[in-house]
Amino acid sequence: MADSAFHDVQLVDVALKCAVDLYESERKPSALRQSIQYDELRFIQPSWTGTTKAASFTAVSPLATGKGTSPLLPALVIAIRGTESQVAMLVNLNGQPKRFLLPVVRRQPSARQADELTRRKYDEVRPNLAPIQAHGGFLNGAEALLPAVVAELDRMQPSTPSLHAVFTGHSAGGAIASLLFLKIFSDAHIACKFIQSRSCHVDN
Repeated sequence: MADSAFHDVQLVDVALKCAVDLYESERKPSALRQSIQYDELRFIQPSWTGTTKAASFTAVSPLATGKGTSPLLPALVIAIRGTESQVAMLVNLNGQPKRFLLPVVRRQPSARQADELTRRKYDEVRPNLAPIQAHGGFLNGAEALLPAVVAELDRMQPSTPSLHAVFTGHSAGGAIASLLFLKIFSDAHIACKFIQSRSCHVDN
């Protein structure tokens, strides 16, 4: 198996473990699996309205680096739980399209001048772009979790410049994870991966 394929498999395995752990009734702050350290930094309880899904933020880092270690580690894995209640099911049924905006949600002050021209060009072409729409219920769920995701990335990145963000989730959690991925991917200052646990598809 080529190194790149092996690294993708390793990353899918890491994401799958984090997605499965979300369904455990007892939280595990840390665990060591196959020479990879998992540290759950934060767990978000689902809201009673069903809009906010349960989510975990797990720092994943190899104990040693080398040929057999994915260059995508260390990583912050953001995992989102799927539907688990009747109320959440009603949120899922809210398929009314809602406008999906791609804001620059994170911006380092030192980079503002460097990309001013790029942003100016985007502002020039933006009026000509067709509106992007998404499933209203899932988009509401993504927007509810977005501030926590941004805060955790901002907190971790100064101490881990090579940090990658991995978004994953099962079922409805995968849909919300994909929308969060697109929101964060609009910021060029952090590398992102999206892994849908049902299909195990890796996107850059």
